[in-house]
This record gives sequence, C-alpha cells and structure tokens, in this order.
Amino acid sequence: MKAFFTAAGIFLLIIILIVISYIYTNKSTNDLLALLEENEKFVAKNDWENAKIAMEKFNKLWEQKKEFFNTLINHSTSDTLEICISKMNFAVKNHSSTDFLREKNIAGLLLSCFKDMQKVTISNIL
Repeated sequence: MKAFFTAAGIFLLIIILIVISYIYTNKSTNDLLALLEENEKFVAKNDWENAKIAMEKFNKLWEQKKEFFNTLINHSTSDTLEICISKMNFAVKNHSSTDFLREKNIAGLLLSCFKDMQKVTISNIL
C-alpha cells in the first residue's frame, strides 16, 4: 500500500510540474509575441526610436526566458530564433522595415511553435 501512495504522489507531482511548465511557457511566449506585435506597429509607422526601445524590451525579456526555453526545446529551434532576433535588431538599426517584418514573422512562428511543443498530447509524450 505504501508503494501505491508513493507512486501516486510521484505521478501527481509530475502532472503538477507539467501544468506549471505549460502555463509558464504559454505566458512567456504570449508576452514575447505581444512585444513583437508592438514593435511591428512602430516599424509600420517608421517610428524607429520607439522600435529600438521596443526591441530592447524584447531582447531583455528574451534573455530572461531563453534559458528556460533551452531546457524544453530543440536547440536548433532556439538558435534559429536567436538569428531572427539578431536580424531584427540589425533591421531596426538600419531602418529596414521589410527585413524586420520578414524576421518578425519567422520569430512569431517559432514562438507559436514553442507553445505547441509544450502541449500535453500523446505525440509529445511519445
């Protein structure tokens, strides 16, 4: 009976950790996506000073979150996002709206994929 309760406790702990991880990942990616959308508005208006400030906010938040993401996702996906962020920074610095929008769309897609990767589904478990 003791073994049953121990196994049930461990199982419950695992479920709780999965739920917490999913909630944190979902909130983090939503925050990052919101900053990208905000930055897109500044770029569309050619407001490069505010775009630069918004990119700095995004970079700061990404630096806080990327260590957590690196533990959960494939590093090649994270590396691809890092490259997109670097190109977005370069595009803002050089006032290139088309380059920024291209990289922003790729980064947005990758961040959306992060959420999908963390959903508890049979394919993610297997």
